[in-house]
Amino acid sequence: MTIRSTTGDASRPTTAECDASRVVTPDTSHPPGAKRLCAWCTGPIPATARQDAICCSVRCRQARHRFTRTIGPTPQGVAPGRPLRLAYADPPYPGNARLYRGHRDYNGEVDHAALIGRLVVYDGWALSTSAHALPAVLPLCPPGVRVAAWHRGERATASRWPLNAWEPVIYTQARPADPSRHTGTTRRVDSLVHGVSAMTTLRRFRRSHPRHLEGSHMTRHDQLRYALAAVARGWHVFPVTPGDKAPSRGFTDWEHRATTDPATIRRWWSHAPYNIGIACGPSRLVVIDLDKPKPGEHPPPRWALPGVNDGADVLAVRCEQAGQPFPTLETFQVSTRRGGLHLYYTAPDSPRLRNTEGDKGNGLGWLVDTRAHGGYVVGPGSFVDLPDGTGTYAVAYNAVPAPLPPWLFKQLSPRPPAVGKPVRLNLPADRRGKFLHAAITGELELLAAAPEGQRNRTLYMAATALGQLVAGGALAESEVTSLLEQGGVNSGLTASETRITIKSGLKNGARRPRTIAA
Repeated sequence: MTIRSTTGDASRPTTAECDASRVVTPDTSHPPGAKRLCAWCTGPIPATARQDAICCSVRCRQARHRFTRTIGPTPQGVAPGRPLRLAYADPPYPGNARLYRGHRDYNGEVDHAALIGRLVVYDGWALSTSAHALPAVLPLCPPGVRVAAWHRGERATASRWPLNAWEPVIYTQARPADPSRHTGTTRRVDSLVHGVSAMTTLRRFRRSHPRHLEGSHMTRHDQLRYALAAVARGWHVFPVTPGDKAPSRGFTDWEHRATTDPATIRRWWSHAPYNIGIACGPSRLVVIDLDKPKPGEHPPPRWALPGVNDGADVLAVRCEQAGQPFPTLETFQVSTRRGGLHLYYTAPDSPRLRNTEGDKGNGLGWLVDTRAHGGYVVGPGSFVDLPDGTGTYAVAYNAVPAPLPPWLFKQLSPRPPAVGKPVRLNLPADRRGKFLHAAITGELELLAAAPEGQRNRTLYMAATALGQLVAGGALAESEVTSLLEQGGVNSGLTASETRITIKSGLKNGARRPRTIAA
């Protein structure tokens, strides 16, 4: 039997759901022909009910199954900020292991007592079972576990009640409930919904129900609360795709659409529990991202120094080299999903700082990124589930962002653009050559005159226009690329974003080739 495990974040408060100790689990072993009893209540199951729908009978939909919110036991050994260890097991139902003969994990009948003994060492875990096996499996579990009805979402919209295709899941959360969120309202047994699929993988379970194992039941109202808290600080906020770090669909122009209007925030978050994106430029923020290395990642030769293991160590070395103290930690801090840290600072409006990445350009070093104008960060209260890490962005230190140290402001300030070299075009001196010369110089002049914030788009439009001539055979792609790269860098864009934008523009222009008569 294979236990699938993953990790989460241990820094977020929770609200617990129903306690399995409140569920009556009678002995359902009865002679053939006897009335079947519900595993959730002691009422009889209608003779017409499907065998796998025991807990979905009419009786189980009544008020007797609306359990009051309860506060679970405080877990031991989970230090704040430590990544959580989560596990999920879906063994064959007791007595049915023979049906899985030939499966790669098949190893005969599963010893559920031993399996649960392996699960309980994790911070949070889940065990799928059956309604018939539930009365026998529950006593093997430690006190405080919870039971949920995990069912298929067979309707276009979320259903209030479990449907026929379902199974019970025993699980325990990795964090205690947050008493401050106790509402006094009642709630029926947990209802977990997953899509209709023949296979249930750890990734599907983790994407659908990570907060059940981690101990948080974050809703759009919780996310809205975090978004409004950021707006109250004067930060410009926009929605980020749930479970991801990318802006939500339709927010390609997120820096200009980010807002501090609470009414707009409420309207956006009424559609889904979006993650929170904070546009650093309009918010006058400079965020230093101190990251952790990914598994198997080693520092480059420049940073292969004793004691240098992550972004915080790299920044400490940079401070020592500059003869400056480490930036003040008396500022707003957010712990990230992989154990890193975001340090929020404020900076003057001029000159405008841009984003940096690692050692590139005027960056601070390996695993140290910064976000300023043109960049955003995933704000606290967001949950991200990606292949390189799963967890929550949580407030590590709640304070007013401190001013960015002057020496860091100087280090991160954009370098003055290099003096542009004269544009030389190797074109014939006939009428066709004059037209092409005017087309190229016109686009380069528009790029040079573009205001900040419009330069990348202007470069893209220039590459698209000249890409049509390249596709039509009037111009050489290498020559156009060289001229546009020079113009983009001279306008203040970085070399990397210049190359990416030009490549995209030329590709778009090639869709509509344009020829020039001789």
